[in-house]
Amino acid sequence: MPFKEGAVSSDQPYPCANIMKKFKEEDLILYLYKECSPSLATAIDQALEAHDIELEQQLKMLQRSIRQLNKLKLASPAKQSVASVLKYAAEAARKKH
Repeated sequence: MPFKEGAVSSDQPYPCANIMKKFKEEDLILYLYKECSPSLATAIDQALEAHDIELEQQLKMLQRSIRQLNKLKLASPAKQSVASVLKYAAEAARKKH
């Protein structure tokens, strides 16, 4: 399935695919995570079916970025930092009551 790129807000209705639209990067990310509206998904699917090369390239780049981000190993905070935050939260909670 191809991808379509455009400058349309996710809260706007989407016209037929034969009208080339530019989608916001945020909308494409929502599409890739399957969190966009049905109308946005339909518009992007139609653009992909129309073989919008620019959209396909942008979606591939975003997919590659997502894969790279998913590979990152996030460091856990130091135990002393966690203890300090928990101590502060406990003290703040006692002051409220």
